[in-house]
Order: sequence, then structure tokens, then C-alpha cells
Amino acid sequence: MVAGGLSSGNASGVLTAVCETDTLASLSAYPGPVWLVNGERDHFRRDERDFLTACRDGRLLLLPRCGHLTGLADTTALAGLVRDAAAVVTARTPGAPVPGGRR
Repeated sequence: MVAGGLSSGNASGVLTAVCETDTLASLSAYPGPVWLVNGERDHFRRDERDFLTACRDGRLLLLPRCGHLTGLADTTALAGLVRDAAAVVTARTPGAPVPGGRR
């Protein structure tokens, strides 16, 4: 994994930060759109509905045939979701530039 650019060297620091974060409170406090993206084969999906319920404006998207490392399994699909999210945010932002110059 390290040779491929994926290292677990910072895993303990990341786990500490995640455990100290109240994710549900953060999601419920955020007024903007939230995309929760999981692989349909991800073993860590147990609480995804709680996360979705906490969002004021959330959507849950499942990438077929992907596991926990969704971004590595299907980079094209993930890039498409990022483009879709950016388009929604742009459409909701008054005066924001629109790709291609159309509004």
C-alpha cells in the first residue's frame, strides 16, 4: 500500500481526531448541502442513516461494487459526484460564476 501512495503512518492521529469529533452535531449545525458517499460494500455503513438524518440538506449516495476505499476503487464515479456537488452549490450561490459562462 505504501508503494502505491497509501500510508497508515498517521492512522493513530486520525483516529484520535475522529473520536474527539461530534460528527452528528457538526452535520446538524452545517446549513449547506452535504453528500455522504459510501461504497455499497463498505463495512462501515452501520450509522450512515444517523448521519443523513443529522444533515439539514443531505443526500446519501452509494457507489455500486465499491468498498470502504471508494475514492480509490472508482475515481471516475467519485469525480463525477464532486462535479455534481459543485454544480448544486454553484446553482444555489447568487452571483457565482457558472462553468461555460451560462446562467
